[in-house]
Amino acid sequence: QDDAGAIRDFDRVLDLAPNHAQAYLYRARAKVAVGDPEGATSDCTRAIALEPKMAGAYYWRANARARLRDIDGAIDDYTQTVRFKPDYAEAYFDRAALRMGRKDPTCAEALVSSPFVVASGLRMRLC
Repeated sequence: QDDAGAIRDFDRVLDLAPNHAQAYLYRARAKVAVGDPEGATSDCTRAIALEPKMAGAYYWRANARARLRDIDGAIDDYTQTVRFKPDYAEAYFDRAALRMGRKDPTCAEALVSSPFVVASGLRMRLC
């Protein structure tokens, strides 16, 4: 994977078409992969402003917010994801994992196992 190269390409897409919501979403996914959850959050927020019912943008913003330890914001975004796409199983799973991690009094490791996180080898500590 060349996530940095993808980010550069999406930068160019957005230079040419600044209202391309899908480009913001895919650039956000790449930013999560390279460890830039702040940038991913910003890109998803822009995608949502352009297309308010884009479930994927809420999902990836939730992933980015979880990495930033904004657990309540992430749970809210996973909830929006399933509001717009009720069959989005990964969003239910990830939301449940965050809820479990938030309630664990020992703050033991809780891992979000969305397909992207597993495939990319990323692991996340929630507490």
